[in-house]
Amino acid sequence: MNSEPKIKYGCASKFGRTRHGEAFTLLSPGAAIEPNADGEILWHILNYTPDTDASKTLNAFRRAMEIWQPAFPSTIRLESTSDVGDAHIKLFFVGENHPEYADVFDGEDGVLAYGFAPVDDEPLRGFILMDDGEQWADMHSSTTKDLLTVFLHELGHVFNLGHEPRVREAVMYPSYSGIRHELHQDDIEGIRSIYGGNTTAPNSGNNGCLSVLLPFLVLFGSMG
Repeated sequence: MNSEPKIKYGCASKFGRTRHGEAFTLLSPGAAIEPNADGEILWHILNYTPDTDASKTLNAFRRAMEIWQPAFPSTIRLESTSDVGDAHIKLFFVGENHPEYADVFDGEDGVLAYGFAPVDDEPLRGFILMDDGEQWADMHSSTTKDLLTVFLHELGHVFNLGHEPRVREAVMYPSYSGIRHELHQDDIEGIRSIYGGNTTAPNSGNNGCLSVLLPFLVLFGSMG
């Protein structure tokens, strides 16, 4: 069996809720990104990792949005913007010398990234912070982490989805062991419960984030 370094992802909410008959969790019931007047949820990349070509990071993030898009109603579109001030979602790679956020990361095989839920009292709502101490690539290997897999998971947090340990195939499953480039129906149902779709009202519970930054544990070798 491979070694199992713990790699943490984060979300920003203290509340969780599950839907009867489904396993998805919501970080903060009732919270959602509010699209602009054109029905767009806009994203912007603030900087790029030096580990790979900027085009590969851009393509991976754009592809992550394309994979999530069908889960949303047709009235909402996930689009890029060159104006950071208009962006609902912001991707930022944090280096070890960053004056504000460097202390939340710990280099390779520690904390991978944090995604922040769309709650009004969260100053980093909509942000995805990536640890630039990791080796990022457009593939998974023994030394690199797959950008698209991580983007998909962290976008789920930004959209207001929590970790879901009960559905092993879900993007929001709290363990990373390699590539995952498709949404599970549970991920889709979670998005529909937030942004619209054919869903059943969730029952109250407390299965989401239990602290402001709940880790998403990534255990290599734990998944097939």
